[in-house]
Amino acid sequence: MLRIPMADDLSTLIRSGKLPSGTTLRHRFRGGHKDDVTAIVLDDGIRVRGKTYKTPSGAAQAITRMPVDGWLFWKLPTGEPLGSLRTDVRRISQGESH
Repeated sequence: MLRIPMADDLSTLIRSGKLPSGTTLRHRFRGGHKDDVTAIVLDDGIRVRGKTYKTPSGAAQAITRMPVDGWLFWKLPTGEPLGSLRTDVRRISQGESH
């Protein structure tokens, strides 16, 4: 099975339009307290708290200050985890259209 590095997964999704620049990602902490965070997808990564990260995990770690799987941490506007788009990366990488 072809394994694509995580930064490549993110850039592939952005370039393909599956994760458009300008998309707002969210993380809601348990209990929905005031520290819930948002991030914005840019052409070159994920911007959170004024800094752009090349991987979802890097952006998530900037919030938690500990290792975390950013593909699960960040939620799409639909409420699904960002990682739900990773199957699209595999299709794109293998030349499938949908």
